[in-house]
Amino acid sequence: MHTGYRDQLGLSHYDILSGSEILGSHLENHVREKGKIELLDNTISKKDIDVLRALGYTEFGYARHNLRRKAWHIILRSQYVAEHNDKIQSTAKTVTHKDEKQIELDVNRSFNNLKNGPQRAYLRKVLQKLLIRFFRSNSELSYYQGFHDVLSIFILVFLNYDDDNTGEHVIYKVENIESLFYCVEAFSLLYLRDFLMPTLDFSIDQLKVIQNYILNKDEELYEKMQLDVIHPLYAISSVLTVFAHELKPTVDDQSHEIFEVFDMIISSQSMFLPLKIYATLFLQFKSDIITTYEVNIENFENEADLIHCVIQQVIQKNLYSHEIHNESFINAIKKVRLAKASEYTLTNVSDMVNVYSPLVTTARGESQLFTSEEINEIVGKQLIYHNKQQQLKIQAKERLLKPKSKHINSMLSIIGGHGSISPLIKASIAVAIVAILLRMNKNKRIIAGISTGKEFIGEIKHLHSSIFYSLKNSYWKDPLKIVLHTYKKLQNQLSSSDFER
Repeated sequence: MHTGYRDQLGLSHYDILSGSEILGSHLENHVREKGKIELLDNTISKKDIDVLRALGYTEFGYARHNLRRKAWHIILRSQYVAEHNDKIQSTAKTVTHKDEKQIELDVNRSFNNLKNGPQRAYLRKVLQKLLIRFFRSNSELSYYQGFHDVLSIFILVFLNYDDDNTGEHVIYKVENIESLFYCVEAFSLLYLRDFLMPTLDFSIDQLKVIQNYILNKDEELYEKMQLDVIHPLYAISSVLTVFAHELKPTVDDQSHEIFEVFDMIISSQSMFLPLKIYATLFLQFKSDIITTYEVNIENFENEADLIHCVIQQVIQKNLYSHEIHNESFINAIKKVRLAKASEYTLTNVSDMVNVYSPLVTTARGESQLFTSEEINEIVGKQLIYHNKQQQLKIQAKERLLKPKSKHINSMLSIIGGHGSISPLIKASIAVAIVAILLRMNKNKRIIAGISTGKEFIGEIKHLHSSIFYSLKNSYWKDPLKIVLHTYKKLQNQLSSSDFER
């Protein structure tokens, strides 16, 4: 891994991006799109990576696809060097990947927004070839639904639009398939690894960063939406597809805002960008989210389901706009671009994601160069770490299940161990205990109850002598009273325990 680009003024790339005091303000206020195209053309011809990266983060991004694909290729080559073994690659081309059936299904659903049938068929063919080639070359990774949407953006950027032919059935074709594949592979391995694991666990961990942003910016909203306990499943579609599932550019719309997002991600080498944008949208639609939540709260038994539904519905409703350009999304991009880096600084990200996540390794917002050998090593370690985490989860579930029958049997043995007590009273106490367990389960506290089963058993053991002594001497008139009292004490213990956090 290599780091440390410096521009001709002695400023780091990060300095340029975070404040834009030098290039950013000049471009935002004085150089409009036409002027920027000229500047980009000149910068690309010089292959001035520092300036090129700074330009990609400012207004209009890389402006046009003929410039954009060149800029992406130049910058991604400064981040990733492929060192493919020809023998391994040749073998990989013939080995079927486990997810190819799902890939075929998703490809057949892609580019549906295009009216030109022959163009759509061509793009689907290219998309399938890219996906198959990528996963046969990186067979240890797993396909996820939505990955094809990400690759669709790359394909549109690499189409040759310089053909003078026009008409309804004109087919634009990919200009350089090898350059396209290089960019797809580099972007996927550097930025999307968390999403390409066998399960969604690492993806969910990354999405929790959104909730941390919300906490830092609006604690009231964070608490209202219970983001301390709600898993951010509502953001899966948007972030894992880098908004490509919601925002569908047409073939000839080279200035669509979705391309600016990819320009910003690649130029800053940061996978925090989609998370920042989503958090900004969340805050932007705060009023609508809260209103929709309050209107529907009586219609949902499960509040967590309601919260997921409301957040996803409100944000996607605004993203699935029929307008050519989505103003809400454009405003969110502007806010993220103009915000100071400190506004999105999270000191505890490393505690929220796995140690091999792009957020803390290959796409953390710093200029870095990785070889394919280094990436393969990271992928291997990340998969091992993932599998160990899965094994720990399985073991944890097994430990939770084992004590259950043990504690219940202990309670029953306490009751059944007193032969002098009437069978009717024993049955009453047994019914009470079952009722308590059912009540705990209904309140989603059965795990806490089982986990504190020793305390519950201890409480019953502590009380059982006096209970049965009282019963024996006919002093205890209500056989459920002390059992219910014990349950009430257990509830109080649980409400102050770690299980309630």
